[in-house]
Amino acid sequence: MFLSDVTPPPPQRASAGQRAGHWLLGLAVVAGLIGAVVIGRPALATPSSTPVQQSQASQSAQGH
Repeated sequence: MFLSDVTPPPPQRASAGQRAGHWLLGLAVVAGLIGAVVIGRPALATPSSTPVQQSQASQSAQGH
């Protein structure tokens, strides 16, 4: 443990520009995560509707 009579200076508060930059960075990260989920949702969806569409297409192709 270091004992001294010198007190450290108080931490500097972030300026308004720095706070705005941090806020925008956080907003960009959240928007990127939401965009990735929206874009990846079709790949995560259950393929229950896809075989029905394929079977209907194959039935119509066989009928003609």
